[in-house]
Amino acid sequence: MGEIADIDAGTWMTYAELAASRGIDKQSAARLTFRRRWRRQKDNHGTVRVLVPREWHELSRYTDRDASRDGSGDESRDASRDMSRIIKPLEDAIELLREQLEQVNRQVQVADAARDRFDQALTAERARADELRSRLDDFGGQLIAAQEKARDVVDGLEAQLAVAREQAQAAQDAAEELRRAEAAREGKGRWARLKAAWRRE
Repeated sequence: MGEIADIDAGTWMTYAELAASRGIDKQSAARLTFRRRWRRQKDNHGTVRVLVPREWHELSRYTDRDASRDGSGDESRDASRDMSRIIKPLEDAIELLREQLEQVNRQVQVADAARDRFDQALTAERARADELRSRLDDFGGQLIAAQEKARDVVDGLEAQLAVAREQAQAAQDAAEELRRAEAAREGKGRWARLKAAWRRE
């Protein structure tokens, strides 16, 4: 089965046809296909065909036409091989850079996921801290109210104590007055008795 032209996308070619057009072996053609991620499919006979971009196929045809025109086919193939040896390290380097970029992108995704988890945990901790701060404020208000109530109770007790002290002092003064009155009465009684006794004598 020969080449099947696809004007928009490129040309379907077997690995052998691609290798021949590029002046490389079939394994290099396969590696080139995988590196370039060209579309592949099998035909009815199980032969793998690759959709080679138009610019690559036109470059190959241009090289073949010039080689057949001036009879330098071998030289053109040697030049193609030299070009392949030059391009391959570049392609390998590009592929390596692409893999490194993909690895960096994966690491960035992991870092972003970790940052999202950290942000969620930080938000939760801030909410918990706000709740504790609110509870502390409520407790502080309750404590102030309790202190004011206790101060009122103490003031009331101090007032009652002052009244009790005044009453106790008044009672003590009254008792002292009664003692003096009793002592005076007893003194008068003894004096009266002495006078009476003296008169009888």
